Amino acid sequence: MTVLDPKTHPTFTPIVVGYHELHVKVYQVSPTEYFSASQEFNRTRSRVSKFGKVVHNTVIKTEVEPGVPKQLMIDLRPHLQFPNENLGQVIVKVEPTEAAWRVFHNNYYDKYENYHPKLYSWVQSTRMCVDTIYSQGSGELLVWASMLEDGKPAVGASISAPNNCSGTNIFVIQNRKY
Repeated sequence: MTVLDPKTHPTFTPIVVGYHELHVKVYQVSPTEYFSASQEFNRTRSRVSKFGKVVHNTVIKTEVEPGVPKQLMIDLRPHLQFPNENLGQVIVKVEPTEAAWRVFHNNYYDKYENYHPKLYSWVQSTRMCVDTIYSQGSGELLVWASMLEDGKPAVGASISAPNNCSGTNIFVIQNRKY
């Protein structure tokens, strides 16, 4: 997962070594898809396309020098749900094109002939952070939300999760309600 600061221009910045071109796909997703998508990432990493909708599908030339790492900047602003506010969530999939993969592996890594690398990341640009602590003993889940800008509690934030788990974000610290 990648969390972006909504005060900055939303970009995804993978590092590439050796591949002269990459296939980049961006899927616009909703927060409710996160748990299912993260389980899918952990299982196969191959069926991510069943989440969200494709909003960007292109091949980019990396102009890398052999053996030299290069950080790329993929602009996500036009693909977010709320581009004017720099807010939203997407899944970014980056992989070498077939031609780039063949050139790289034929020149450097013949023994990895069947390995085709793919990079997936759930990327969100948000103003709020949600933290959790789960107690295996009691089965209770403590969830709180705070604002990324200043760390203050997100008073009254509505929280929901799978299995009909929901609540409201209310904090009582030193007899003060936040």
